[in-house]
Amino acid sequence: MKKNQYNLIHRGVVLPMVLIAVALLGLMAAGLAVMAEADAVSAATAVRRGQARLTAESGIARTIGMLIRHRDEPAFWQQNKTIFSGVSLTEEDEDGPKWRFSITHPSPERGLRKDHDVFGVEDESGKINVNVADAEMLATLPGIGPEQAEEIIAWREGEGGRFAIVGEVLKVPGFDDDDGGKAIRFLTVWSAENNVDDAGEPRININGDAEEIRRELKGKVSDKLIAFLVAARKAGLTFEHPVDLLGSEEVNHGDKTFSSPVTPETLDSALNTLTTAEEAVFTGRVNVMTAPSEVLLAAGLTESEAKAVLRGRYLLSAPPRTTAWLIRQEALSVERFKEVSPRLTVRSRQFRFAALGRCDGSLIRARIEVVVDIRGEAPRILFRRDAGFPELTFRERSEEQ
Repeated sequence: MKKNQYNLIHRGVVLPMVLIAVALLGLMAAGLAVMAEADAVSAATAVRRGQARLTAESGIARTIGMLIRHRDEPAFWQQNKTIFSGVSLTEEDEDGPKWRFSITHPSPERGLRKDHDVFGVEDESGKINVNVADAEMLATLPGIGPEQAEEIIAWREGEGGRFAIVGEVLKVPGFDDDDGGKAIRFLTVWSAENNVDDAGEPRININGDAEEIRRELKGKVSDKLIAFLVAARKAGLTFEHPVDLLGSEEVNHGDKTFSSPVTPETLDSALNTLTTAEEAVFTGRVNVMTAPSEVLLAAGLTESEAKAVLRGRYLLSAPPRTTAWLIRQEALSVERFKEVSPRLTVRSRQFRFAALGRCDGSLIRARIEVVVDIRGEAPRILFRRDAGFPELTFRERSEEQ
């Protein structure tokens, strides 16, 4: 009797323990399954993020190639949703996921807010180079007064040194976030062009030796211009800028009188081929084909001249080789052109843009911001910032839908 009671009691204790053990094992198995699923989701997300980043990298490479081919055609790349929005890496009719990239830059009308980007590329030569601009140029820009301009000059010439990135301007005493935000969109630390003609050949210095000028310019400009330049150098005449050839005084040498054949119609060739500068690189010239009115004013133009430039550049039938079009279009008088032309250019060689990579139907995307220099034989990345994997904005979600 006692033995049976013991067996019953033993069974009553063991059975619940077994049930509890089974339940714990079930919970452990479920937990392992959840962890395995979470790991799988995490791995899939990592793969997607990697694919999104590679898509953005592909967008950067393709955009650089396009800029090399169309570098002096801002109407093509400055704002163009057709070629920069949702570009597929594969043919649209191919099966499988559609990975796409978009190329954007901050809207010049709406500042640096990311939700107001436009599709296209930004020209760094359309801004004022804070590392070379004088105080007068800087003080003309929104958000920078005369005192702040002097502080910037003192900073870069003192212990602060040249600015490595534009954002460092906010470290200068006297700037707050509001003024700095207004100013930064008009500033750059990357704007330079080589002192070469449109074929990539070094320009000829017209203040050099007379016989070298004769030899180097043969076949590049008219014989009459060569004769004038040789006579001018033998007479001891020097030029501050090739534009001085326009309307230059006659030169008497020996028993002959020479006059410059350069006219507003032929100035284009002279500016393309000739120079008076020893430096191989011009830093900080402002591109009149891309600069907004605020930058043109800082470069020394009056309000009426800036308006004439903005209007005239849209009337050109083809990209100009030099700034000579400013005279032909009567945006500037000859006298004013001589004053401001050393600060101006029509060339774009450094570009800023952001590449966004994503897949149709996925909220995962990657954003990479770069500044690219296409001078020389191979393009260079001057600045790169991996902005990670930002979520879609409300506007972008609406566009997706």
